[in-house]
Amino acid sequence: MRAGFLSTRSWQGCVKRWRHDRPQRSSDPETSDWLPGYTVGRGGSERRKRSGSRIDVRSPDETHARMDGVSAMAPGSVNPALIEVSIGLQSLGFRKRAGMLFTREVAEGVLGWLGLNRASRHLPAGAVEVNPVVGIRHQGVERLVGELRGEKFHAYQPPTVSTPLGYLMPGSRYRAWILDAVDPAGSAGGLIASVANYALPFMESCSTLTEICRLLDQGPGFEHQLVYRRPAAWQLAGESARSLGLIDTADTDLGDRDDAAAAELRSFIAAFRDRFGINEPG
Repeated sequence: MRAGFLSTRSWQGCVKRWRHDRPQRSSDPETSDWLPGYTVGRGGSERRKRSGSRIDVRSPDETHARMDGVSAMAPGSVNPALIEVSIGLQSLGFRKRAGMLFTREVAEGVLGWLGLNRASRHLPAGAVEVNPVVGIRHQGVERLVGELRGEKFHAYQPPTVSTPLGYLMPGSRYRAWILDAVDPAGSAGGLIASVANYALPFMESCSTLTEICRLLDQGPGFEHQLVYRRPAAWQLAGESARSLGLIDTADTDLGDRDDAAAAELRSFIAAFRDRFGINEPG
């Protein structure tokens, strides 16, 4: 085992200590360690669509890209392995947020972000497939993007940049974990150890604005989300010329598009230029 890596057995020891010291569960679903019926949309953003007792959380722009077979679960029927995952993540210093979202402060104004996509279709009863999405959220970038888009600031949604956990691991490929209700702690252990060994180092290494700018340029995530965050991040980093270039490129790439997404991006571009005293080219 590599130095500094957390084995499943070591993780279970952390959980035992955390169980002993953890506070009583809150009845507030925003802070409780209980996992209500939420799923996280690919890319990180969430939308809650209520139909009876079902709650569906998905990306506003990527509804079609959510995992097949995702279903909401009422609190009383939560898979025990998902509860073990929640406990294990909190033992690593994550804060439980709404649904299956977790954050961990890695620097002032910067959150490590973890969302768990889950699916159960075509799996044995009591089993659930989990695809963790790891991200970094820079509060300054997100506040600026929200202001220029006319949106209310959210404390932890969405991540500024994100990628599936499997792409941070050896082999760099999509990877999912099957959690089993028959052996909750055992099946959750591998996932928690992977978060400790790969997600946490990624979060710590990407905690500066410069590194976040580099990641945004590399493009993990969805382009229609990154196009807003690249110029905002570089502007906050003091690179006005670079942010201007990104704004001009985004404007040019829109061409003659007249769809709703294009209109929203044009509004952002106009607000960006107005905020920072930039005239339209030509």
